[in-house]
Amino acid sequence: PPKTIIFIDYPGFNLRMARALKKAGCPAKQIQYVCPSVWAWGKGRIPSMENSLDQLLTLLPFEPELFSKTKLKALYIGHPLIQRLQSHSYDHTFRKQYGIDQETSILSIFPGSREKEIIRNLPVQIQAAKNILKKHQNLILALSCADSKLLPLLEKYASPNIKIIRASNSYELMRDSHLAIATSGTINLELALHKVPTVVTYAMPILDAFLAEKVFRINLPHYSLPNIIGKKEIFPELFGPYLTAENLEKKLRELSMSQFMRNSCIQACSELKNILGNRDASFEAARSILNLEIF
Repeated sequence: PPKTIIFIDYPGFNLRMARALKKAGCPAKQIQYVCPSVWAWGKGRIPSMENSLDQLLTLLPFEPELFSKTKLKALYIGHPLIQRLQSHSYDHTFRKQYGIDQETSILSIFPGSREKEIIRNLPVQIQAAKNILKKHQNLILALSCADSKLLPLLEKYASPNIKIIRASNSYELMRDSHLAIATSGTINLELALHKVPTVVTYAMPILDAFLAEKVFRINLPHYSLPNIIGKKEIFPELFGPYLTAENLEKKLRELSMSQFMRNSCIQACSELKNILGNRDASFEAARSILNLEIF
């Protein structure tokens, strides 16, 4: 039998597996790498995690506190994105590849990595962005394509003023962006670490919004990762019925035209990086597992 079992993310499956193994008398130490979002919903999972896991490795600094009254050892090891950004070798020919002048400012859109996300969010994102472009001649629009399979959804928007950017150049796009629109997801944290003022969107059907609020009781002060970690509004959020082209355009104008709001956003992004720290998450995860004295 193994001396330890490391479950990575995917709590719907992994926590069930951990419970089943514990019930079957498996002697292995059980470690969950990436904490389920119990701070958002599913707090009922905490007792089960306490009874079946020996260690929990978290990517967000506030998560260990949620388990402080349990016997489960929860440890913040840092976020893997920190090292990923630090080790990234930026392509300095990025603008030349896509025909973007050095003097041109970029409004970037990160519409999501799944087809349904793009179908729901991108039309509103494009409409608001085009309205901004009409009044700012020195601005160009760039669409980030997370996967080549999604190209057909984006290519119909391509024009001399709307560039499609490959996934391999997403960090170069972030580095050079003056402003961004992003569908809610990990991409929000990547934009924050690049200090790009961003408006976060998430379109959802009315039924989904109803279920989230009334059935699953998801009622957070913030929904995007930078705001959750920073415990304040770093990026404006437009979710569900609040996501309209008019509201999105208004938020973009505020971040673009108000120097105070823009500087405040960039400063908050800098503070966010300090909150996350500079740990090598993979190294810390390995060290904490070895410290369990299982080998």
